[in-house]
Formats: sequence, C-alpha cells, structure tokens
Amino acid sequence: MRIGIEATALTRDQRTGVDYYTQHLVAAMARARPKSLFELAYFWFLTKPDLETGLALPNIVERRSRWLPSKAYRVLYRLGIAPPLDLLTGARGDFFLFPNFVRWPLALTRLSAVVVHDLSYIHSADTITRRLRRFLVRKVPKSIARSNLVFTPSETIRREVLEEYGVDPRKVIVATPAADRSVYFPRSEAQCNAVLEHYRLRWRQFILFVGTIEPRKNIKRLLDAYAGLPPDIRSSTPLVLVGGKGWKDDGIYRTYQDLKRRSFDVRMLGYVPHERLPYLYSSCSVFVFASLYEGFGMPLLEAMACGAAAVSSSRSSLPEVAGNAAILVDPEDVLAMSAAIERLLRNEALMASLREAAIRRAQAFSWEDSAAVVLKAIESLSSGSEERGISRADSPKQP
Repeated sequence: MRIGIEATALTRDQRTGVDYYTQHLVAAMARARPKSLFELAYFWFLTKPDLETGLALPNIVERRSRWLPSKAYRVLYRLGIAPPLDLLTGARGDFFLFPNFVRWPLALTRLSAVVVHDLSYIHSADTITRRLRRFLVRKVPKSIARSNLVFTPSETIRREVLEEYGVDPRKVIVATPAADRSVYFPRSEAQCNAVLEHYRLRWRQFILFVGTIEPRKNIKRLLDAYAGLPPDIRSSTPLVLVGGKGWKDDGIYRTYQDLKRRSFDVRMLGYVPHERLPYLYSSCSVFVFASLYEGFGMPLLEAMACGAAAVSSSRSSLPEVAGNAAILVDPEDVLAMSAAIERLLRNEALMASLREAAIRRAQAFSWEDSAAVVLKAIESLSSGSEERGISRADSPKQP
C-alpha cells in the first residue's frame, strides 16, 4: 500500500505540537508496515538547501515540489484555486493523510483523512489571530466533508467535532499523541547539570512552563499566580517560561515586564531545542500547564514522562492526559493555581508521589498504539472501497 502524507509540518525550523505529531505518527506507521510505502509530499523551493525531515526509514520517500514556494501554494489554496497536491509533488498514494487541519486538493488519490487537532478557532477564538480564525472556520469543515476519515488527538476533540459538524461518528477516530520514550524519560541531577548551568538554573528549584507564548496557554494568569506565592517561595524558586513567540502576546509581555520591574524572578528562555527539554522537565520542582483550551497538551505528557510533578488545567482534553497523576485546577482561578503550586512545593511526599504517578501515566500513551489505530482505519476503508468498486467519482468532491 502507498500512503501519501502532506508533510508541510516537517519543513518548519521550530517544531511544535502538530509538527511532532506528524513526525512520530508517520515514523510509527512506517515501522509497523515495512512493506508499505509512505510518500512525504511538500513544497521546497529550488533555491533552498536540502531538508532534514527526521524520517530516515527505507519505506519513507520524499515527493517535493521545487518549482512553487509553499507560501504561494497556500495563497492559491486560500483563494480556492490551488492545483492538486498529488499532481504537483508526484505523490501517488492509495490513501492521503493530511495531519494539519486542512485537506488540500487531490486529483489521483480517491481516499483521504484529515487530522483536526482542536477547535480553538471556535471555542477559544479570542486567543488566535483574526486571519487564522477566518481561514480555519472556512477550510476545516470543508476538509472534514471531503475526507473519508477524521482523526483527533483526544476524545474531547472527537466530541467537539461531532457536535459542531454533525459528522457520522464512525468517521471520527481518536489517535492520541505520545511522548517519544527514547527522548522523554527521567534524568538524574548529574545528567542535568550541563543544561542547568547553561540556563543558570538549579536542580529542583524552579517552576516550569513549556508552550508557545500566546493567550490560550494562560500565561498571564500563571504570572499572576506566581506573583501571589509567599515571598519565601518566590525568593528561592524562579518561574521559567519556555516557548517560541506566538501571537496576541502583548498582555503577556507587559505582565512579565511588570514583574521584572518589581524584582520578581521570572525568566523567559524563548524556544528551547527539544533535545534539552527532558533535562528541564526532569529538573523542575513543579511543572505548570494551565491552558484555557488544548486539543491534547503534549508538554504536559512530556513533562510527566520525565517524572515532573504537575499542576494542570481541569479543562478541555487535559484531564484525559493527566488522569490522577497531576493536580487539576480551574485555569481562570489564579488563587487556586497559586495554592496548588504552593501545596506541591511545601509537600515533598506529595511531590514524590506525583512524580512516580506521572511516569506511569505517560507510559499509557504509545505512538505504536496510535499508529495501529490509524492504519487499521485506513486499511479497513481501503479494502472496503475495493470490495464495493468505488471509483474516483464516488469519492468526496474535490475543491
């Protein structure tokens, strides 16, 4: 079987959740089906140097279009006049997977699936840019309608897709992310020393947040919660924010600068390479991930896999990830967030218990299991289509 993958997510310099989801899911699928061919379709203009996708397996090949920049294609797609992806790139899959919200036009591939990671453009619309919201509001429902399958990262998002778009429940399937177990596992103090020295931090003496600096991550309230901690905690335990610059972040930076002027020890490290994150997760006293809305919440799972004692939001999909291995708080309740952080920092027995529970909880998620779910759905649909003799005219209409 040949499976095409829309692989634009693998071309970004600074990878985040959707990008890692694409990379690890495709790798697990390729390992599970060594006799199948997985074709990565993306745009990479001829003036650019070769790209390292991170997927070096013998049954994964790259089908890149060198004559059209990706930005130009996205403009054509927004206008509704984009040429078919499979024709432009030469990817000829029996099935095409679109792992980043939207299904691009196809000419020769009759079966397809789209991954809808969240409905933030509906349920948390004020936290994203107006342009992105307009784009997703227009394109996601069309992508769902034109796809044979829809994958979501959590049961929460599956329910939201069903409720919002009235999709046949048999068409929408949960394929959860997982932490890469070869990267995210507990490190000792000695193993963490080099990274800690680089960022001027001390073992188990800082509060950590990881995520894009944008309103949906609820960072402003986290800063306020930190400011509300008792002075003895603040004097010995800085708040460390890790993440690349996002959007609508003026209020976050104003609060951050205000706390800095008041001599609070809050630090922004910016984007940190993923190979360093396990050392920060392993070293922190408390990991806080109190987002207002998440499709899944990869940083929380990664931190738990490294044995971090976590405070998590009680909303959207995050309770699915945390289980009983984190303290859940209302993300809009600053006092509750502050109290949960203080409770952990003052209770070493609770902290140790949560660290152990977090590791066990993270092990319940597996890329192999998720790949098996996706492959089963694809293969079942493909075999059923062959038995019914479905032609390309019977498949969803092209844009």
